[in-house]
Amino acid sequence: MIRHPFFVAGLLVMGILSDSASANLLENPSFEATPCTTPCNQDQGVLPSDWLLLNITPDTYSNDGSYGLDPSLLDNFTGATAQDGIRWVAAWSAGAEMFGQTLASPLISGREYTISAYLREAVREDLAHPGTYQIELWDALDVSADQLVLGIFQPLVDNQEAWELRTLTFIAPVGSEGHPILAFRPLGSAAGNSYPGIDNINLVPEPTALVFLGFGLAAVAVSRLSSKRRTARCR
Repeated sequence: MIRHPFFVAGLLVMGILSDSASANLLENPSFEATPCTTPCNQDQGVLPSDWLLLNITPDTYSNDGSYGLDPSLLDNFTGATAQDGIRWVAAWSAGAEMFGQTLASPLISGREYTISAYLREAVREDLAHPGTYQIELWDALDVSADQLVLGIFQPLVDNQEAWELRTLTFIAPVGSEGHPILAFRPLGSAAGNSYPGIDNINLVPEPTALVFLGFGLAAVAVSRLSSKRRTARCR
């Protein structure tokens, strides 16, 4: 049975939109999978699977302290639980603690992407300042590597003591293909140093370019189906 060409076109576009909407480019985005087969509790500077320590010692927190640190340790996140699952990561701005991930496929120069995450302020007095993260691309696992800045999440609202959603849309800069490491750099504020928690990170391509691709494929489908119908009528 030959379906109406615009029905087929619609299916193609809807399929592409659906795929693009769910295609998180990050692995283990909520820090749930861990590399330990034995308890790794009360350890600083450990990160879940797929995540890389880029400088000094960012820390992982678990609701139950089963991996990394307990939230109440040093009163850093007393009373906090993960936004998603049971774990999150925090990095200290004064120590330039940085972490990141090697992307399975580098970003494409000129393409639009959106990265979102939930941030939370630490409760310890000397860390309870409205910090944030700067998002970067690195070309190597070294703090002296060439770095491309993608943007900065809007800083936290001071003294919220809750997870706050932050979203950043950007155009991948020229040279992104040669910078496969996505890096997170903690930033303090005029009020002082910060230690922002971060959880449930999503990096997705915006569907705009994919929609045009979808319409192009749909046009091909329409042309082929119309050609088949003309051929059938001539027989």
